[in-house]
Amino acid sequence: MKIRPRHIFQVLFVAYLAVVAWLCFGNFSSPPKISPYLFGIAIDKVIHFLMFLPYPFLFFMSFFRKGSHLQRDAGILCAALFTGVLIALATEYIQGFTVYRSKDMMDLAADVIALLTGTSLTYTVLSIVKS
Repeated sequence: MKIRPRHIFQVLFVAYLAVVAWLCFGNFSSPPKISPYLFGIAIDKVIHFLMFLPYPFLFFMSFFRKGSHLQRDAGILCAALFTGVLIALATEYIQGFTVYRSKDMMDLAADVIALLTGTSLTYTVLSIVKS
């Protein structure tokens, strides 16, 4: 069996989702002491942004087919954005039921901004590469 780059990205994508789940639902009793703000932005929002930023790229690379057209690629990216928003919504909703986490709509906003940014960056790079 030949290992294709897409298979490597599929394994990376599953590992990435596992890490995001661990970060979103882990019970960290004593997190490391860090500054609560980075450039005036709450550090937990920065962390949420960084957690969801690679999602569109990893999703795309997991389902990308060599020789596909930009229109099909845009469809894959739309699916990445849609599923990413669903995951972000689900994590915030589920966190509301835990005793050690809380539901925060600003976390959801950071997730969605990251997904939009990641989708835009991936599409821009694709457009450049395919032109």
